[in-house]
Amino acid sequence: MPVVVENVQLHGTRKAIIPATTNINISAAIEIRDLVNYTFTSSTLGVGEEIVLDIYDFSLSEPTWQPYMLNGSRVKLAKDYEQLQLSASSVLVRFMKTATAAPVGLTMSHR
Repeated sequence: MPVVVENVQLHGTRKAIIPATTNINISAAIEIRDLVNYTFTSSTLGVGEEIVLDIYDFSLSEPTWQPYMLNGSRVKLAKDYEQLQLSASSVLVRFMKTATAAPVGLTMSHR
């Protein structure tokens, strides 16, 4: 069944991967496939509130999660940076949300 918002039919897939809450939350693991474009959009974040990305490191003798870094900086959503796009990668990621003053959720969409 198509999703329609204000008479606009949306295409692609949308899924709330972190339901809106004020609590700390860790998403389930998400496989990012190299031929799919992903957009992650959070509710409005306040100062000091963030949703960080971890990447699963298969290269270790005991594979585990580690911070997802890009150009020396942690990949995250934060106040005024509430959308992230990932593509052309084949990785396993998860999102970790800090406690927030207002309910904040995270939605994933892709085509």
